[in-house]
Amino acid sequence: MTLQEKFNFQQDIIAVKPIDKGESTKGGIFLPSNFEGDFRMGKVEAVGPGVYSNGIFVAQTVQCGDVVLYDWGKGKRIIIEGEEYVLLSGFRDVLAVQTRNRNKER
Repeated sequence: MTLQEKFNFQQDIIAVKPIDKGESTKGGIFLPSNFEGDFRMGKVEAVGPGVYSNGIFVAQTVQCGDVVLYDWGKGKRIIIEGEEYVLLSGFRDVLAVQTRNRNKER
């Protein structure tokens, strides 16, 4: 059972599983083990539906499986069944989505 199936995330909240240092993403981005910057990459494991803004519904812009860049200082870190996730705002905290990864799935 996936995280998306276990929890109904609200509004623009997304759950991201951090990509360990020293790993490569499917799109080929390599995070060296000595990387100590303020930004991290992670795989989106669950998403909320979106938010209402001025009475108009704005759908979530990221999807499960996307690899995103985010500020390490943002969000809340949680552990679910021994796995670490970071809860972020899909609209405010995600800085970039790895487009190469998304295009392969379409």
